[in-house]
Amino acid sequence: MKPAHRVYVADRTRTGVDVIDISKTSPRFLQTVNVGGPPNGLALARDSNRLYAGLAYGSVVAIDTDPASKTFMTVTDRVSVGNKSADLMDYGGKRVFVGSGSNVVIIDAATNKVVSQVDVKAPVEQPRYNSADGMVYVTSPDADTIFQINPDLAKVTNTFKMGGCKPAGLAINPARQLGLVACSVSVSAVDLRDGSYRLVSGIPAGDIVSYSSAADRFLVASANAKAPSVVGVFSGDAKFITSAVTDARGHAAVFDTTNQLVYTTSAAGILSFTPPTCAPGVDWKRTMATLGIYATPFVLLALVMIFYSARRDRSRAKAANGSAGPQRRRQYEDDLAVQRERMRSLEDSILGAETVVTEDPQAKHDPWGGFFNST
Repeated sequence: MKPAHRVYVADRTRTGVDVIDISKTSPRFLQTVNVGGPPNGLALARDSNRLYAGLAYGSVVAIDTDPASKTFMTVTDRVSVGNKSADLMDYGGKRVFVGSGSNVVIIDAATNKVVSQVDVKAPVEQPRYNSADGMVYVTSPDADTIFQINPDLAKVTNTFKMGGCKPAGLAINPARQLGLVACSVSVSAVDLRDGSYRLVSGIPAGDIVSYSSAADRFLVASANAKAPSVVGVFSGDAKFITSAVTDARGHAAVFDTTNQLVYTTSAAGILSFTPPTCAPGVDWKRTMATLGIYATPFVLLALVMIFYSARRDRSRAKAANGSAGPQRRRQYEDDLAVQRERMRSLEDSILGAETVVTEDPQAKHDPWGGFFNST
């Protein structure tokens, strides 16, 4: 039987998991699996044909993803994790790891029973299983820490302080023992062998981070309400490659290696774009060759705007330093920040990655519930 080629989206508006066929470059909505409550995180167990969804009401449901099964695309089990919401999740080593309050709940995937809970004494975000060392790593923005958990012993075995990062999203490349972390105002790479870290990008307010071993790429989705939403693309060794402005408010993204597309959620459906395969410079050549003479007027317009803005900034700076006082100075600084943001958006629209929006007329995906896993 041909392997399934689907994306699963946690759809809080419809209290279900949306199933989308991505076997072709145009995604096709298939169905919504009702899970009985607003879903948060998803975790896919490919070896047992199960998709796990954490619900806001404190339970985890198991969905049968085996097309040959009589219970295909239905909820086959429900596991209580207590009074706290079951939030972000991961799967590995025949176990499901669920972030819930300050706990990481460990579920045996063979029995769908809770076998242990590890309390890290701080609210947790994203747990990730590292197949290289058998450990689970979970982020906590409040504690500004990544906790290392031994799932066999059900205890915290190490803590990595993140120096003001306030880590949220996390994905792991086990081949390099490397984690990519979405911080409050940046993205950092963490060596999971010793906890050392380094800043790799200034993408702010990142949420879910994913890693594709087939593509050897990290993706960071940033649904920034105060700036254009972006999806950042990083190599498997955490080098920044490019970012695509989506303005879709998507909180997660996944890589489809078959069609070489990145998918993220939007308020109306699914958005996709083709990322560059190497450094941004090559992508710029491809983009400019595609745009040709049509981009020239916009580039000239951008240059005119930059010149005009520079002249305007100098005149405002003089006024701000004059008799108007601190209030005029603050207004000048606010206007300057807005101008810079508009110029960055214009540059991205001219030179950024191409995007395509696909809309399912029957479904409206809540962008706050857009947590992906793909088969």
